Amino acid sequence: MESAYQDSRSCNHDFQLEILPSELVALIGDAPADHLHRLFGERVDVIKMRRVQAKGQCINFHIDHAARTMQVPLNPEEQYKGGRLLWITERGLVRPPRPAGSASIHTQGIVHGVSTMEEGIRCGLFFLQYAPPQGVSEAA
Repeated sequence: MESAYQDSRSCNHDFQLEILPSELVALIGDAPADHLHRLFGERVDVIKMRRVQAKGQCINFHIDHAARTMQVPLNPEEQYKGGRLLWITERGLVRPPRPAGSASIHTQGIVHGVSTMEEGIRCGLFFLQYAPPQGVSEAA
Protein backbone atom coordinates (compact mmCIF):
# COMPACT_ATOMS: atom_id res chain seq x y z
CA MET A 1 0.00 0.00 0.00
CA GLU A 2 2.71 2.44 1.00
CA SER A 3 4.73 1.81 -2.17
CA ALA A 4 1.62 2.32 -4.34
CA TYR A 5 0.99 5.60 -2.51
CA GLN A 6 4.61 6.71 -3.04
CA ASP A 7 4.55 5.63 -6.71
CA SER A 8 1.37 7.64 -7.30
CA ARG A 9 3.12 10.83 -6.15
CA SER A 10 -0.23 11.70 -4.59
CA CYS A 11 -0.51 14.46 -2.02
CA ASN A 12 -4.01 13.26 -1.20
CA HIS A 13 -4.51 12.53 2.50
CA ASP A 14 -7.16 9.94 1.49
CA PHE A 15 -5.49 7.66 -1.07
CA GLN A 16 -7.64 4.87 -2.52
CA LEU A 17 -6.42 2.08 -4.78
CA GLU A 18 -8.73 -0.39 -6.49
CA ILE A 19 -7.13 -3.82 -6.86
CA LEU A 20 -8.02 -7.02 -8.68
CA PRO A 21 -8.63 -10.31 -6.84
CA SER A 22 -5.37 -11.63 -8.34
CA GLU A 23 -3.50 -8.63 -6.90
CA LEU A 24 -4.99 -9.32 -3.46
CA VAL A 25 -3.75 -12.91 -3.71
CA ALA A 26 -0.28 -11.66 -4.70
CA LEU A 27 -0.26 -9.34 -1.67
CA ILE A 28 -1.57 -11.66 1.05
CA GLY A 29 -1.57 -15.18 -0.41
CA ASP A 30 -4.23 -17.64 -1.56
CA ALA A 31 -5.48 -18.84 1.83
CA PRO A 32 -5.99 -15.39 3.43
CA ALA A 33 -7.64 -14.02 0.26
CA ASP A 34 -9.94 -17.05 0.09
CA HIS A 35 -10.77 -16.63 3.79
CA LEU A 36 -11.78 -12.98 3.22
CA HIS A 37 -13.96 -13.93 0.23
CA ARG A 38 -15.68 -16.65 2.29
CA LEU A 39 -16.13 -14.23 5.19
CA PHE A 40 -17.81 -11.67 2.92
CA GLY A 41 -19.90 -14.57 1.67
CA GLU A 42 -21.29 -13.06 -1.49
CA ARG A 43 -20.28 -11.51 -4.78
CA VAL A 44 -17.43 -8.99 -4.49
CA ASP A 45 -17.68 -6.19 -7.05
CA VAL A 46 -14.75 -4.03 -5.94
CA ILE A 47 -11.70 -4.55 -3.73
CA LYS A 48 -10.15 -1.32 -2.57
CA MET A 49 -7.22 -0.39 -0.37
CA ARG A 50 -7.36 2.92 1.46
CA ARG A 51 -4.65 4.96 3.19
CA VAL A 52 -5.76 7.95 5.26
CA GLN A 53 -3.18 10.32 6.72
CA ALA A 54 -4.14 12.57 9.61
CA LYS A 55 -5.17 16.05 8.48
CA GLY A 56 -7.74 16.85 11.16
CA GLN A 57 -10.65 15.68 9.03
CA CYS A 58 -13.48 13.26 9.65
CA ILE A 59 -15.94 11.38 7.46
CA ASN A 60 -19.42 12.70 8.18
CA PHE A 61 -22.20 10.27 8.97
CA HIS A 62 -23.57 8.74 5.78
CA ILE A 63 -24.89 5.59 4.15
CA ASP A 64 -22.82 3.83 1.50
CA HIS A 65 -23.58 3.52 -2.20
CA ALA A 66 -22.53 -0.12 -1.92
CA ALA A 67 -25.18 -2.59 -0.78
CA ARG A 68 -22.61 -4.38 1.44
CA THR A 69 -19.19 -3.31 2.69
CA MET A 70 -16.52 -5.26 4.51
CA GLN A 71 -13.69 -3.31 6.13
CA VAL A 72 -10.45 -4.91 7.29
CA PRO A 73 -8.07 -2.65 9.25
CA LEU A 74 -4.50 -3.20 8.05
CA ASN A 75 -2.70 -1.52 10.93
CA PRO A 76 -3.37 -1.41 14.69
CA GLU A 77 -5.36 1.44 16.21
CA GLU A 78 -2.31 2.32 18.33
CA GLN A 79 -0.60 3.63 15.17
CA TYR A 80 -3.04 6.51 14.78
CA LYS A 81 -5.13 8.82 16.94
CA GLY A 82 -8.78 9.32 16.03
CA GLY A 83 -10.09 7.84 12.80
CA ARG A 84 -12.51 5.55 14.65
CA LEU A 85 -15.42 3.90 12.85
CA LEU A 86 -18.78 4.90 14.37
CA TRP A 87 -22.15 3.31 13.63
CA ILE A 88 -25.54 4.74 14.54
CA THR A 89 -27.78 1.85 15.57
CA GLU A 90 -31.04 1.44 17.44
CA ARG A 91 -28.85 0.99 20.56
CA GLY A 92 -27.23 4.38 19.91
CA LEU A 93 -23.71 5.28 18.85
CA VAL A 94 -21.46 2.21 18.55
CA ARG A 95 -17.68 2.28 18.17
CA PRO A 96 -16.69 -1.26 17.19
CA PRO A 97 -13.22 -2.42 18.23
CA ARG A 98 -11.08 -2.79 15.12
CA PRO A 99 -7.85 -4.66 15.72
CA ALA A 100 -5.65 -5.07 12.65
CA GLY A 101 -6.80 -8.04 10.58
CA SER A 102 -10.34 -8.07 11.99
CA ALA A 103 -13.33 -7.52 9.72
CA SER A 104 -16.59 -5.65 10.01
CA ILE A 105 -19.42 -5.99 7.52
CA HIS A 106 -22.30 -3.58 7.20
CA THR A 107 -25.16 -3.10 4.80
CA GLN A 108 -26.21 0.02 2.95
CA GLY A 109 -28.76 1.03 5.58
CA ILE A 110 -26.23 1.42 8.40
CA VAL A 111 -25.51 5.08 9.09
CA HIS A 112 -21.83 5.43 9.91
CA GLY A 113 -18.93 7.85 9.94
CA VAL A 114 -15.32 8.15 11.04
CA SER A 115 -14.11 10.39 13.87
CA THR A 116 -11.53 13.12 13.26
CA MET A 117 -8.14 11.73 12.26
CA GLU A 118 -5.68 13.52 14.56
CA GLU A 119 -2.36 11.69 14.14
CA GLY A 120 -0.80 8.90 12.12
CA ILE A 121 -1.86 6.85 9.12
CA ARG A 122 -4.84 4.48 8.97
CA CYS A 123 -4.88 1.76 6.29
CA GLY A 124 -7.73 -0.53 5.36
CA LEU A 125 -8.95 -3.09 2.88
CA PHE A 126 -12.52 -2.86 1.59
CA PHE A 127 -14.73 -5.40 -0.16
CA LEU A 128 -17.74 -3.78 -1.82
CA GLN A 129 -20.87 -5.26 -3.34
CA TYR A 130 -23.19 -3.03 -5.33
CA ALA A 131 -26.86 -3.82 -5.83
CA PRO A 132 -27.83 -4.93 -9.33
CA PRO A 133 -29.41 -2.21 -11.50
CA GLN A 134 -33.13 -1.65 -10.96
CA GLY A 135 -35.16 -4.39 -12.66
CA VAL A 136 -32.16 -6.71 -13.15
CA SER A 137 -31.99 -9.89 -11.10
CA GLU A 138 -28.80 -11.25 -9.50
CA ALA A 139 -28.83 -14.17 -11.97
CA ALA A 140 -28.75 -11.93 -15.04
